[in-house]
Amino acid sequence: MKFISSIITFFCFFFVVFLLYQFFLPPCTKPLAYSIGTIDPRHNISEERFRTLLERGEAVWEASLQKDLFSYSSRGTLTVNLLFDERQEMRSVLKEKEQSLDAKEKAIQNERETISRLRKELFEKETIFKEALDLWNKGPRTSRQTFNKLKQNERELADLSTYLNKRIDEYNKTVRDFNLAVTNFNHNAGEEEQAGEARGGNVINLYLLDKNEDDVYLVAHELGHAIGIAEHATTSHSLMYYRLPENITGVSDEDVRLMKKACLF
Repeated sequence: MKFISSIITFFCFFFVVFLLYQFFLPPCTKPLAYSIGTIDPRHNISEERFRTLLERGEAVWEASLQKDLFSYSSRGTLTVNLLFDERQEMRSVLKEKEQSLDAKEKAIQNERETISRLRKELFEKETIFKEALDLWNKGPRTSRQTFNKLKQNERELADLSTYLNKRIDEYNKTVRDFNLAVTNFNHNAGEEEQAGEARGGNVINLYLLDKNEDDVYLVAHELGHAIGIAEHATTSHSLMYYRLPENITGVSDEDVRLMKKACLF
């Protein structure tokens, strides 16, 4: 009986030591296991493609530090979700507005060219009319046919001038409205979009995917937070900058320092 009790005590002691070791285990000693949670179908991405994206995101870190920091597991302690909310709706609205503004800008450019052509046409016709009027005033001014033609040309010039001024007024109003629309668009588009967030080491929520290489770095950014990087990088070309810079190609020296600080190595 004492023997059995001793064995039980030994295993209990061993189990407690094991739990304490796991609890006080230095960060990054073993890979952070992640699993896939919710994938909103409106993102139109399969679980297989999403998992590939996550694996590519973890590889960004692991290739730079030559260390196995993350691993996929169906029972991983870190759950990664791909959610859909007002962010995607706003992005869709902004995309439609951007396309509309591009079309209006092209129309404005075409109208500007048309007005320039009409101004040139009016100037040329006015020049011809003035020359003909000078000849009329210097001559005997007895030809009824010439007089009628001058009057007709004068009316045509007046009509063309009125038409041109009307188009210029409409053009200027269109430009003012366009500039106001661009200002409003830039204001809305300039607001920082939260493309993803990491909630401790338990949950990563991703919201905005661009369906390009930037998605890989978005995943890597949030994995960095999930593993323990609490702060953002100060250099704008860094992966852990507060927003992903354009044309990012990988992990910066500051990113490496932040990861080593979080992992205590």
